[in-house]
Amino acid sequence: MNSRDFAAKVQAEIAGRLGPDYKVSTKEIVKNNGVVLQGLLIYSKKQNVTPTIYLNAFLEKYEEGESWDSIIDKILMSYRNGMPTKPVDMEFFKDFEKVKERIAYKLINAEKNRELLTEIPHIRFLDLAVCFYYAFTHEALGDGSILIHNVQVEAWNTNTVELLKHAQKNTRKMFDVELVDMENVLADIITRELPGGSIENFDLEGIIPMKVLSNRRHMYGAAVMILPGVLQEIAEEMNASLYILPSSVHEVILMIDTGQEQAQVLQEMVREVNETQVLPEEILSDHVYYYDRDKKEVCILA
Repeated sequence: MNSRDFAAKVQAEIAGRLGPDYKVSTKEIVKNNGVVLQGLLIYSKKQNVTPTIYLNAFLEKYEEGESWDSIIDKILMSYRNGMPTKPVDMEFFKDFEKVKERIAYKLINAEKNRELLTEIPHIRFLDLAVCFYYAFTHEALGDGSILIHNVQVEAWNTNTVELLKHAQKNTRKMFDVELVDMENVLADIITRELPGGSIENFDLEGIIPMKVLSNRRHMYGAAVMILPGVLQEIAEEMNASLYILPSSVHEVILMIDTGQEQAQVLQEMVREVNETQVLPEEILSDHVYYYDRDKKEVCILA
């Protein structure tokens, strides 16, 4: 069963269960890198917002043998758990003065998002694009983000330069910078994910010296690399220029330039990780970047 047929079948089933007081619809939603997901929307007469329930993961479970009734029950549970406890007033989003203090930026792949870039304010950076979003923390909705489109820029009577000014300040202020040794990241994974895992059972000494650069929220943290002064500060502290390996839109990996690394090997490593370990919508780039400590600039290495 393809994803569209599955979405249509789920829509009919949910509509039948909930009855006439609800409107159930489906929508193809284009995510980052042009990834298309099937979204289910359930509207109640008592609410003015509804969560988008992505059905692709449920289709995978269904194809793996999970029962139809179990799938539908879980979808309804996702809807009920995701619904805000009270109506949400979104009028504030029309007023730039009320949103400008929470405008941040993120990095996305320019080529994979060519169509999206025609609809949103952005600044090109090498093979990437800097785009802007509103980061919200809401009592009823929790934490999330709203991508800023050209229509909002026009309605706010602002421009990309103004967005950049606020985003540079807010991105660091709201999320801060996090730089951790790869050894610590691996140790955390071992402890958290392996049954009875203990770092004492693994020899992490002598592992390739890498550091993971992100923000403390671990959301769109790759953008930390373009915060003014961040890479230079790290390069000075490590007394070397830096290789930058794009791990995902959420973080990048830094390696000291010892003069022994081969660009082609690093690029092959990035491509392999992207193909096997990173969700398609979270891939940043297949290229390796280089921060020159003396020139104080980033370039594409390979």
